[in-house]
Amino acid sequence: MQKMEIVEQLRSVFDRVTSNHTDVEIDENTSLFDNLSLDSLDRVEILFEIEQTFSISITDEEAKELRTVSDIIELINSKK
Repeated sequence: MQKMEIVEQLRSVFDRVTSNHTDVEIDENTSLFDNLSLDSLDRVEILFEIEQTFSISITDEEAKELRTVSDIIELINSKK
């Protein structure tokens, strides 16, 4: 799957879960915490949506390492 396709699908995930990022451009360098201001509940919901959207499973250890959109893209690609 191409990076841009993943980014577009991730934008949809972020739109469904939170409205905090409406003024933030989502790209590979977007920080989940600094740019999107996700709280712990948002993070859990987003991870669940990512698992559903991309038909993957994310372990707790993998989830702890996710800091940026690029980290999520790498994880998705590693599981496909």
